[in-house]
Amino acid sequence: MKLTAQIVHDTFLECLFKDGESTDNYKLGEAVLIKVGFNPKRLKEKEPLIDKLLKELPTDIHKNIGGGISFLNMCVDINDNQWGEHKNIDELVALGIATGKLSFLTPRKMWNLLPGGMPYLVLNLIKHIMTTISVQCKCCGKNQDLDVDPISYTKWQKGMLIQNAFPDMSADDRELLISGTCTICWEEMFPEEDETP
Repeated sequence: MKLTAQIVHDTFLECLFKDGESTDNYKLGEAVLIKVGFNPKRLKEKEPLIDKLLKELPTDIHKNIGGGISFLNMCVDINDNQWGEHKNIDELVALGIATGKLSFLTPRKMWNLLPGGMPYLVLNLIKHIMTTISVQCKCCGKNQDLDVDPISYTKWQKGMLIQNAFPDMSADDRELLISGTCTICWEEMFPEEDETP
């Protein structure tokens, strides 16, 4: 799912109450500029999409990677491409706050002390959304798809040992990531020696 201003805005509008609906029960999404009461049922239905959109933000926003980023830096996606303006970011923040996935790192009364007077936010996704990456074997040229946790993948890319980043991944899949060699080619290059004399 590509993070775009239009998708965020559409999701934001779909989670609002419709004319005539009771607003007695609502999920509060207090962002930087807006304060919104969302329809809890529709917000719950859109939560998987909201999670995917939040995962498209720079990885430093994750609590266990960078510890959070400034609201001002949320206008770019994970690939450092600008996806929206402050209005769009605020809609995404409201959705993230209402679902409990985003939180501010400092109380509102302290924001004026921060750079640009803008808050820092952190993303707390309990269950990570898996991403499928395609890895081509350097020997045979065949592609193999691997489901990886993007946070673990980023940690590995930043220098974490692969067995620590992916403790549940098979040794064969880890080798494919490290060397670009699939299991079949690896076994052809390094056949097991027969131990009988």
